[in-house]
Amino acid sequence: MSLNFTAGDYRDMADYLRTLSQFDGGDVGDDARFYGICGLFHEKFGFRLRKAIDGRWMGWPDYSGNTAYPVPCTPDVRDVALEYMDCYGGFEEGQEFQHELHEAVFEGTTNLWLGEYGDKRRELAAYLADQLDAKAKRTESNHE
Repeated sequence: MSLNFTAGDYRDMADYLRTLSQFDGGDVGDDARFYGICGLFHEKFGFRLRKAIDGRWMGWPDYSGNTAYPVPCTPDVRDVALEYMDCYGGFEEGQEFQHELHEAVFEGTTNLWLGEYGDKRRELAAYLADQLDAKAKRTESNHE
């Protein structure tokens, strides 16, 4: 399925991601602090445009290895995650463990954009913005 994004679509998305790369969780909306990049991106652009970022995080140097949760768990949220898992029956190793950590973080944090974990999320947003800027330039070149 071809998504047929224009260079302008890619630029608009890159600009929004750049805004998220400065986000502290408190200036977009009351509930925004509970959402990651994909959730906020989906709210802004809808499912069709959100597909433009799917998988692009795999080239990010800090990619977690889990496509559903690309931001790695950091020490500042790991204690929350482990406490959650102690209450709910342990964890599996590997990718499932990473998934459980992220689920625990989402359940146990009041702001996904704070601390070292939030810093990583903002770094990923900036990386994705650069990826979409590059895609906009390639799209323009193909239509000249």
